[in-house]
Amino acid sequence: MLASLLAGVKPHPPAVLGPLGGAGPFIGANISLSAVAVLYCWWQNRVGYLMAFVCVLFNVITFGPHKYFLEKASLLYPAVTVGTTFCVALLAAAITGLRRLRGY
Repeated sequence: MLASLLAGVKPHPPAVLGPLGGAGPFIGANISLSAVAVLYCWWQNRVGYLMAFVCVLFNVITFGPHKYFLEKASLLYPAVTVGTTFCVALLAAAITGLRRLRGY
């Protein structure tokens, strides 16, 4: 999505998201947070699993199933399907990691 936004290839996210700012910084922050969360989860750190929950929240905003109801859904469905699937997988992995740390 970030590459399509920067290249101007349709369909790309809107450049301005209203009071939230631009889509580019939001997607860039999401990528950065995800990279750091991967490292902390790899080290089995509680902070990493909590960051994974935030990544899931950001990714649902970006790739969530609500995108199926847009007029460009026929162009977006591959990214939305994969993004939603990975959000569910990341959520399950974060819950499992936290439970393992607590000893459940």
